[in-house]
Amino acid sequence: MGVLRGRHIYFKDVEYTKAKKIEINAPKEVWIQVDGEIMGTLPQKFEICPQAIQVILPETKSA
Repeated sequence: MGVLRGRHIYFKDVEYTKAKKIEINAPKEVWIQVDGEIMGTLPQKFEICPQAIQVILPETKSA
């Protein structure tokens, strides 16, 4: 429930930071999930790609 309510960043075992690029390592094999899907094991690199997603919304009706 903490994730759904945005409270997970306050959990003692969660590290929260903002970055454009990160690399995550571990001393042993650690499986990771991205958006609920198993992605593989560490180490992994992640990078923000500006304008990588195009979102199309329906037109809104004027009042």
